[in-house]
Amino acid sequence: MLKTGLGRADVLVVAVLLWPQPAPAAVYTVERQDGLFSVAEAMNSAGDLVGQIFVPDPWGWHATLVRGGRSVDLGTLPGGDVADATDINDAGEIVGYSNAGDSATHAFLYDAAGMHDLGAIGIGKRPRINNAGDIAGTRYDGRFFAYLRGHDGTTIDIPKFDGGTVNYAAGIDARGRVAGHSNSGTFPGYHAFLYDAGTLTDLGVLPTGSESFAYDMNASGDVVGQADAVLYSDYHAVLWRDGAIRDLGILGGGRGASWPSQINGAGQVVGTSSVPGGGDTHAFLWDERHGLRDLNDLIPPDSGWVLEQGQAIAGTGDIAGFGFLNGEGHNYRLTASDPCRDIPGSALQQPRLRMGRRFVFSGQLSGARTPAIDPASGGVRLLLASSGRDAAFDATVPGGAGWRCSGSGRTWTYHARAAERALDGLTRVRLRRLGTDPGAFHVELAGRLGSTAGGLSTSGALDATIMIGPPIVGTAECGEATFPQQ
Repeated sequence: MLKTGLGRADVLVVAVLLWPQPAPAAVYTVERQDGLFSVAEAMNSAGDLVGQIFVPDPWGWHATLVRGGRSVDLGTLPGGDVADATDINDAGEIVGYSNAGDSATHAFLYDAAGMHDLGAIGIGKRPRINNAGDIAGTRYDGRFFAYLRGHDGTTIDIPKFDGGTVNYAAGIDARGRVAGHSNSGTFPGYHAFLYDAGTLTDLGVLPTGSESFAYDMNASGDVVGQADAVLYSDYHAVLWRDGAIRDLGILGGGRGASWPSQINGAGQVVGTSSVPGGGDTHAFLWDERHGLRDLNDLIPPDSGWVLEQGQAIAGTGDIAGFGFLNGEGHNYRLTASDPCRDIPGSALQQPRLRMGRRFVFSGQLSGARTPAIDPASGGVRLLLASSGRDAAFDATVPGGAGWRCSGSGRTWTYHARAAERALDGLTRVRLRRLGTDPGAFHVELAGRLGSTAGGLSTSGALDATIMIGPPIVGTAECGEATFPQQ
C-alpha cells in the first residue's frame, strides 16, 4: 500500500566506545552491495541482509542472505522457482515467501535446519519475525488477512476495525505486538493499527489528513509508516512512538512524498523521499537528534553515487539501498567511516593483545556515564584496519539474543554458537563492570581473524576500534591505547 506520488612502525591503536543513547554519525563510506537481484528487504542488528537473487540455471529467483560480503543462496520451497527473503532476526532466522509445487505462494521460515513451509498465503507477502521467533504476515483468501504465528506454531487472525474487510501486517516487536493497517466501515481509507493480545488500537492519522499505513516496527514498539499530510495527497513518512504520531517530513520541504522502509532498535529510520525540482527521489535517514537528512549529503561528494532509495538499516547503523554509481544502477551499502569522530576521550588502561589467526584483546575502560550502559542491549563491534585504510576485519555481536547477564547485573558474556566458531568473527565476549562507575568496564574479546588477517599490514600502524552499544553515535566515550604489534 505504498504511496509514492505526491500524495569508513608497529603500533596498535585501540578505541573503545560506549553509547548511552543513539544518534547518527555525520560521514559514511559507500560501496556496491553485490549479491542481490532486487533491493534489500531488511537487515538485522549485525548487518546481515536479506533479499532476492537471480539464478540462471535452472532459471528463477531465490531468497538470499548476504553476510560478511558473501551471498548465500537460500533457494525456494520444493517445486518453486521464485522466492524472496523479507526479514531476518538477530538469531539469523529468516522469513519470506516462495511459490511451491502447487503454484501457490507460501510463507517460509529458514533456520539452521533449512527452509520450512509455513503454508499457503495466496498473494499475501512480506512476513516479519522478531527475536523470539514470532511471525507476523498477511495471507490472501479472496481478501487480505493479517495473521500472527507464535514461535510455538499457533496462528491467529488479527481482527480488523469495525466494518473492515481487509488488513495487512507490517511489523512485530519483542513482545509479539503487531503493527499494520486496516480499513473500516466507519472511516474512509486505511488507518494504522497496533495489535496487542486481543486488543486492536487505532494509531490515528495526521491532523490534516485522513488515512495512515504502517510499514515496519522495531523491537521497542516504534512504528513507521505513511500518512497523508494533505487530504489524500502528500503522503509523508511518519513515526508512532508512545502513542503519538510524528510527521518526519520530506527532503527540501514543499509538496511531495516520503516513505520509510525500516526502523532499527536505536530508533533510526531509513527511507525514500521526493526532492524539489522534479520526479527524482533521494534516500533519507531520520533520527531524533538530527531529524530528516539526505543520505547523499552524508557520503563523500566525489563518490560518484546518487543514493535514490533507502531500504534497510542495521543495528550497527549500516544502511542498504539502491542508487546510481556514475549513472549505472546498483545496490549500495553505507558504513560509518569514522566512529570516533567528535567523541570525548576516556582512559583505556592495561591493554593487552595476542594476535594471529586468532586474537584476544583485553583492557579496562574508565569514564563516568549517565545513564548506565547495558552491553547486552547495544552489542559489541570490533574493527581492525591498517592505518588509513578501510577495515579488513569488521565483526559485530548484536544486542539481544545470545547474551547472558550474571553477577547481579555486573557481568555480560556472549559465546558464539558451535556452527559459528569456525567462521571469521568474534567468538567470545566478556564485559565486567568495575566499581560503581556505570562507564567503567573490564573488556575481553576473542575471535578468529582467519582469511581477513591477510588484509592487515605487517608493518606500520594498525587501528582497532571496539564499540559497545550502537555505533552510530552522538555522545560516547572513546578510549585509546598504543602498544607493540604482536
